[in-house]
Amino acid sequence: EWMLRAAKLNGLNILRLNGGTSIFETEQFYNLCDENGLIVWQEAPLNWDDSPGTSSIDVWKEQLTQCVLRFRQHPSTGVYVGGNEFDPFVNGVEPLVGLIREVFAGYDGKRPFRMNSPCGGDVHAYAPPDGIYAGDENWYHKIFDRGTCFVSEWSFSSFANMSLLKRIIPAAELEIKPVGYDVEKFKNKYPTIRDRSAELKYTFVKSWLKASWYGDLGKADLAQLVEYSQMGYEHNIACVFEQWRAQFPYTGGETLWTFNSLGPIAESWHLIDWCGQPQIPFYAAKRANEPVHVMADTGFFSWGPGDTFRASVFALNDRDHVLKGARIAARILDQKLKLVHDDTWETDVPAGGTMSDTHAVAWPIPSDMPEGYFFLELTLSDAQGVQLSRRAHWLRVVKLLADPIERKKWQSAPVEDLVAQTGPWLKPQIEAIPTSLEGTASFQQNSKLEAEITVNVRNTGNFPAYPL
Repeated sequence: EWMLRAAKLNGLNILRLNGGTSIFETEQFYNLCDENGLIVWQEAPLNWDDSPGTSSIDVWKEQLTQCVLRFRQHPSTGVYVGGNEFDPFVNGVEPLVGLIREVFAGYDGKRPFRMNSPCGGDVHAYAPPDGIYAGDENWYHKIFDRGTCFVSEWSFSSFANMSLLKRIIPAAELEIKPVGYDVEKFKNKYPTIRDRSAELKYTFVKSWLKASWYGDLGKADLAQLVEYSQMGYEHNIACVFEQWRAQFPYTGGETLWTFNSLGPIAESWHLIDWCGQPQIPFYAAKRANEPVHVMADTGFFSWGPGDTFRASVFALNDRDHVLKGARIAARILDQKLKLVHDDTWETDVPAGGTMSDTHAVAWPIPSDMPEGYFFLELTLSDAQGVQLSRRAHWLRVVKLLADPIERKKWQSAPVEDLVAQTGPWLKPQIEAIPTSLEGTASFQQNSKLEAEITVNVRNTGNFPAYPL
């Protein structure tokens, strides 16, 4: 129940039951989806294969029949799919997919059926495998653009919460430090983490590179690696989800791989761990899914000294009425968090999820600007001045991109980035500019099992408190 309520609070409205998990869910799951207004993308348990496991065709048919008799009674059931990531047209698999289709159509003619995922319109947005994972995530919406009908699988990865790692990893292993820059040496130093992680050739590499933008892995302990990797995941998913959302109605949506973990896994793709605890990227997805959202297409997240930073700023509105007379404020803050650019304008934000008119923001990056991070802060308010949405981007300046040739290479195609062994690192830059915060909290007991804590935090200092 908590997992599905968390999905709703996160702004999700469709859950894909991937054929690779090889299970049909319980009645409780579908009942809770009904109650929470969640759509179920229901796949049969076929994955990368041409056979229904050890089952005979008779058993396979009976299982499908009994399941569809349950599924069809639930308003949450939205679409039937033959399975995950196989070719439904090769010899050997056609009778299995054909049987699925006929059983589902015979007992439930109201829902559409798709042969496989991906197949004929939906995509699993992982290509190209090299470079795009490790470099600038802005390339995702350029490659999977308005010609992509639906992104049915995509995500990034990070290390799981320390609260989970303390349950599944020996204490002595958790205390080893530093984690270092070398992924292969890390696997040898932390064997239990290695053995309890998923798809190491993908997930470790991606987590490592993006984590290295936040702090010095040469000095980091495991708790810092968790934080850095989750912040990298947060940065990635925030950009990609909102950019795909901005392509509506050409791009109809996306589903996660994965919302929750398939087990007590130390490093993987999930937003919520095995114990039900949200990770940092959970909140980035929630913000990207908010009904009214302000955002920017910055083109790139890495820039060179002497270049001109450019962004296209606009807003999205899922409500059923136009947001008239809204105001958008765009501020750019330098590496010392001092204001260097300020722009405010009025716009109408269309209803129904299509983007508002765009507004260009530009700032010449000083040619003597050192390596580090500057910030673009966007705020959307209604005509009465009530804040509706805020979005902050950090943007990286690296000396390499001062070279016009290297800059052209970076901006013309996805380029594999390098682990930042000498920086610049985001967290120490921010920690060097302290501010003051005040907070209040109120506690309300709702039942014997549940309570709510409401927290308000106010910045009373002289500088923004990124990433708050």
